[in-house]
Amino acid sequence: MNFRKLFSFSALVIFTSVAAQQEDIDSLLKILSSAHNDSLRSYLLVSIGDDYDGVDQSKALDYAFRGMEIADSIGNDYLRAFSRKTLGNIYTSIPDEANALKYSREGLKIAKSNNDHFNEAALLNNLGNIYSADGDVREAMQLFSEALPICVNYHYDHYRANVLSNLSDMYLNLHMVDSSLYFMNIADSLFIRLGDYSGVGNSLNNLALFYMDSGKYYLSEKYLRQSLQYAIDDEDKESMALVNNNLGDLFSRQQQYDNAKKYYLEGLKNAQEAGIFDLWSDALSGLALIYSKTGDYKNAFRCKVSADSLNDSISTASAKRGIADLKSGFDREQKENELKLDQQQLHISKLENEQTNAQKKILRNVLIASGIVAVLFIVILFNRYKIKQKANEQLTIKNELIEMKQKEIIDSINYAKRIQQSLLPAEKYISKKLNPAQAKRSDGEK
Repeated sequence: MNFRKLFSFSALVIFTSVAAQQEDIDSLLKILSSAHNDSLRSYLLVSIGDDYDGVDQSKALDYAFRGMEIADSIGNDYLRAFSRKTLGNIYTSIPDEANALKYSREGLKIAKSNNDHFNEAALLNNLGNIYSADGDVREAMQLFSEALPICVNYHYDHYRANVLSNLSDMYLNLHMVDSSLYFMNIADSLFIRLGDYSGVGNSLNNLALFYMDSGKYYLSEKYLRQSLQYAIDDEDKESMALVNNNLGDLFSRQQQYDNAKKYYLEGLKNAQEAGIFDLWSDALSGLALIYSKTGDYKNAFRCKVSADSLNDSISTASAKRGIADLKSGFDREQKENELKLDQQQLHISKLENEQTNAQKKILRNVLIASGIVAVLFIVILFNRYKIKQKANEQLTIKNELIEMKQKEIIDSINYAKRIQQSLLPAEKYISKKLNPAQAKRSDGEK
């Protein structure tokens, strides 16, 4: 291979690998330009951010955050969880573990509170991967174990296969090979049924690396060749580059330098075609070691220089991306602070309005209560007046009746008296009859 010309094709390879990705993004941007529904706009923005993940992290974050803001503003809980899941994945790729955990946890909380089992399973799996990469096996196992029954109950077979594969990797890291193989076999059968051969290849590749580190080279070669065949069948250049480089490492350890050189060259070719610079650099570093071991120091030097130059290019690109990410993060933080300030001002205005409305409500209630009391007081006074007036009328009637009865009684007495007087003899006659002597004396005097 002419290593002098290696970098003359770099720009073309980069352009070719990015172009295919850009076509998908362009098609989504075209749909976005004519989308008027906020839910659709939010979904498209987050999806574009997901497509930019691994290509341009600054743009990935920008689109994903814009989608999340719309999702939050319209209160669409599915999209709120979906956007945070995507942000968690982007930050995992950067890598930024703190923000990856932050947004993944936020998304998981939203998904759980709304019975969004699809995003819940995905976020549990993603969080498990984050903790696994950080070496927290216990927490990762717990999260994978929570995700698995959700995937089974709701038939999320793709996530179920991924969770099982992750569990297999976890057990492999713990050197529990039997448990790892158990979960790997179940995962691989699901991957095959779903037509996801890259998933099967990844599982086999991880198992091969375990056996390589354990010194069981024959088993490592067996599983690497199986993994390579799945990558070839799936036309997955990135996986082909990875497995070919691993085969190169395997034969290099066994000092089978011709075989190692063969697979490193294949890995280099695949990495160039896929535009995966890390794998490209790994293949060159492997070739430099092989050439050095076999005494071909000229090609060893050329490979080493090419690998270092490529690593410098990667570092420069990473540094530029890091600066862009920092600027993007600063701008985003500034926007978030402005948004928080606006929200605080809105909250203060809302509180002031609520206080004013409460005062008005209290005043209104006091006036209403006062009016009701006044009306009740008037009604009571009026009723008392009517009762007193009625009592006076009844008393007047009783007095009149008493006077009438009294007059009737007096008239009756006078009438009886007159009758009595008319019937009884004269007083002188009675006295004469009762006292004859006195009566004669009276007559003599006369």
